[in-house]
Amino acid sequence: MKLHKENCGVLRHNLSEDQLSKWKHQLVENAASLFGSTDKASQDPAERIAHLEQLVGRLTVALDIKKPRLG
Repeated sequence: MKLHKENCGVLRHNLSEDQLSKWKHQLVENAASLFGSTDKASQDPAERIAHLEQLVGRLTVALDIKKPRLG
């Protein structure tokens, strides 16, 4: 799948193509888990929290990198 700058916000939102490629790779690698078991009881809460904390950390770093360009 080819990324189009105009369609994915590279120019409009001042995102780098590298960042979009990383996000795309993460989506492709983890897409199956998005549609996994709907039984919430089968998910380990501690594991889920650890995963969400990692995600928040990565997004915080990405946002901190972009802040100087946004301001």
